[in-house]
Amino acid sequence: MVKTNSWKEVENFVKENLVRADNMRIECGDGRYKPEQSEGAIRAFGGDFGMVMAFAGALKSEGTFIDPDEIVERYYRAVKDFRGEDAKLYYHTDEHKHKEGKIGCGHAAGASDPANKDMYGITSDEARGLYEAFAKHPRSNSTVLEGEHKERGVIYLEGKTHSLNSRRGHEMYFVVTPTQIDEAIDILTPIFSKGLVVPVDAEDVKAYYIRQQYATAKLLGADKLPVYSVRVKPSGHFVMQQLPQKRKTN
Repeated sequence: MVKTNSWKEVENFVKENLVRADNMRIECGDGRYKPEQSEGAIRAFGGDFGMVMAFAGALKSEGTFIDPDEIVERYYRAVKDFRGEDAKLYYHTDEHKHKEGKIGCGHAAGASDPANKDMYGITSDEARGLYEAFAKHPRSNSTVLEGEHKERGVIYLEGKTHSLNSRRGHEMYFVVTPTQIDEAIDILTPIFSKGLVVPVDAEDVKAYYIRQQYATAKLLGADKLPVYSVRVKPSGHFVMQQLPQKRKTN
């Protein structure tokens, strides 16, 4: 059983792992990221691929059907406009699945598994098609994570100015930065929508991201871990509270 920390230990973890946000990439909320693999990043389940899944769900719900390659390319063009010409698309695998040539991100793997029908708002075939299109994109960048999931909780970091490293030695937490996710979706959606008959609604993208995040949290057992909300001021001072666990994740 994974050890959970006391309030003081969680508070110290946040204090020692807060970093300035640079918003130049979106990395997964997986706790196994080492600081040098995620420092300053927006943290969202699935990384940039998680955002692609959310856009695909929104498109489907709005009755717009375009192929996976175009969804990924539209997302990349939006990201490049946001991050600049050197922009990459970030996602991860892990050392175990990487050797086997399988999907090593729980978010992508969960959505691609037919056993999880109806959890993500897109079918397993749609998720796998998106993953294949994303992985072969010339600007995709895969990080290989080491070790097993041993997260001690989930930390929601609210605020625009800071990110949080999710691992310190063997101590790790799932990390999500909701304020920055919403802001990124607001910026990316109108660029993604250029040329579409019906522009994508950013609120639909956010709703699908949340749905898909909760689905993966349930599959990984994160819904059973302590959950903390941390609100950070530009100065780095923060206020932390523990949230009640959600009874339903769909």
